[in-house]
Amino acid sequence: MAKTDAISVAAKLLEEKPRTVVSWLRYERVPSFKAAMNIYEKSGGTVDFNGIYMPFLKAVKEGYARFS
Repeated sequence: MAKTDAISVAAKLLEEKPRTVVSWLRYERVPSFKAAMNIYEKSGGTVDFNGIYMPFLKAVKEGYARFS
């Protein structure tokens, strides 16, 4: 991935590996509570716990989440 693509930028901001961010986007893994707190803090509260975890709940209910 290029260092200026959105995934790389988000990963750097969140101090996560790009692969970790990709796994969240693909619903392969859900962010840990510690990662969710970091997302909340880094977004200035714009992204809250509902914004982090509700998409995963929806993905599980609709059957397209890849994590177990």
